Amino acid sequence: REIDHRTKNNFHISVSLLTMEAQRTDDPALRLALSRAAARLHAVASVYRNLAVSSAGLGAIRLHEYLADICERLREGLLPPAIELELAAAVAVVPQDLAVRVGLVVNELVSNAAKHAFPGGVGRIVVNLAAFPDHLDLVVSDNGCGMPEERESSGLGTRLVEMLTRQMDAELE
Repeated sequence: REIDHRTKNNFHISVSLLTMEAQRTDDPALRLALSRAAARLHAVASVYRNLAVSSAGLGAIRLHEYLADICERLREGLLPPAIELELAAAVAVVPQDLAVRVGLVVNELVSNAAKHAFPGGVGRIVVNLAAFPDHLDLVVSDNGCGMPEERESSGLGTRLVEMLTRQMDAELE
């Protein structure tokens, strides 16, 4: 328990430092990069809180609660008030490593939608998790402007989503 407590504290301090630096900078690009780094770190750190309260046993995460936590943090720290974020998640208990990967994918996709999908600054993002006996379906959608046919796929977020998808042996559409 002591190691768990210290780990959670270290994550909290790291997220707080990144957030503080983001608030102190006048450079919008740097502010966004630091905020996104803090959100990624928070997505990983949230596993510890959800692991501690999971009645499913050590190493299992209530994915629906974990995603609710991630979405709430994104609403508070990244999304402007005019962009709505809705979560519809079925009850799912999954291994810790899968939860971390899914959480990071959601974090990246919501962050990318917030950054690119709404040039007018108004819109809606929906995260939907359906649970089946042999798999999960995760859909992150928005009502934004859409993606250009020839999109750049070399950004860190895109590469991270592709890597995590491969690690989960999942399909990305």
